[in-house]
Amino acid sequence: MRLVVTAFVLAASVLAQQPAPLSGCAMFDSDKNLHVFGSFIGDLTLGASESDWSAPIKPTANTTALAGRPPFTSSNLVCLIANYLNAAIFLNADPSDPTSLHVFRFETQTWRKVATTGTGPNMATVQAIIDYDTLVIYAFSEGTMFRLGDAAGPGAPNLNNDPQSLPWMDASNNKLPFDASKYAPTMAHAWFNIYFFGAPGAQAGDVYGFRIHYGEWGAKPQHVEAAFPSMHGRTATFTYKNASEFEHGGSPSNVAFIPDDYSGLWVIDSYINMTKVAATPPSAGTSSLTRYVASDRYLVQYTPDTNTLRYLDLGWMFEGAARDVSLNWVDASSLKGLAVNTQTVVSPVATIPASQTKSSSAKTAQAVWETRFVAFAGLGMMLLLA
Repeated sequence: MRLVVTAFVLAASVLAQQPAPLSGCAMFDSDKNLHVFGSFIGDLTLGASESDWSAPIKPTANTTALAGRPPFTSSNLVCLIANYLNAAIFLNADPSDPTSLHVFRFETQTWRKVATTGTGPNMATVQAIIDYDTLVIYAFSEGTMFRLGDAAGPGAPNLNNDPQSLPWMDASNNKLPFDASKYAPTMAHAWFNIYFFGAPGAQAGDVYGFRIHYGEWGAKPQHVEAAFPSMHGRTATFTYKNASEFEHGGSPSNVAFIPDDYSGLWVIDSYINMTKVAATPPSAGTSSLTRYVASDRYLVQYTPDTNTLRYLDLGWMFEGAARDVSLNWVDASSLKGLAVNTQTVVSPVATIPASQTKSSSAKTAQAVWETRFVAFAGLGMMLLLA
């Protein structure tokens, strides 16, 4: 009997100490390797090609204990890619410290926390983008645009300079052009602007714009030659740069928009104000936690609570070719067979062999997982022995 009680206590202790993550996202590093953070089975490095994404994940050593790694247990995780730093940046990744940034450097496989100071956005409602070159973060919440850091001059407080902390500041130099009292932001980095989708007053195919380097809102919505619904959705900005759009040093200008009703996929070239359509993402297996990320040709859909990863090749779009209607969304089989339910106990991480990644920047992400099934299987054996 004492053995049975001890088994129950041990199982309860394991379950209490290792809660399953609530959120996560897929990210590309600057070498185009695809990574997944905060999944049920941990943090993953999947590689740079479609064949890598279909390779089975093989568990190796447990690296969840990397110093500074957040628990990914927030329901409103904000995920940002800083290509110039080759880093993934997370806001609100730790509900016990929601205002801090957690920065993961792909090259060194290290975590670092950056505190924030001053009055900032509401972490329960915030959405954000990161300016591709200044690395200043722009965050919108409850009608206010904030910025984290300053782009002015050498030594300015921004992520380029490895700060210990960064100050939140009001980013707007003019009045917000719409009533945002009930607006849940859908925003995207679009060349030297931030696009806002589904804002009050915007019609189908319209976006409101915020000019990053001037800190100014456009006075009215702009039409982007499309018919997407004016509603909440998800976005992703492609890293692709068109050589003919290299004004002021160039900036990624193509933005994918997927409305919540899954009525289509639109890719807006914000430099020429034109929009193209592509295959609509599947809605099966998605949730409110579904996020999208883009490389220079791929759009990736990731849903952490169902462990679903899909991708769409949009190379034709950036090569100036006609739409290839045969190209559709593909389920990445690398996560299949590893999908688990909400009862899973997690200790990351998994990896593909380093030889399959595009560079040494993603060699060491690893994983091991433990499930409650194991805990209770062990418990069952003890009961039988008793």
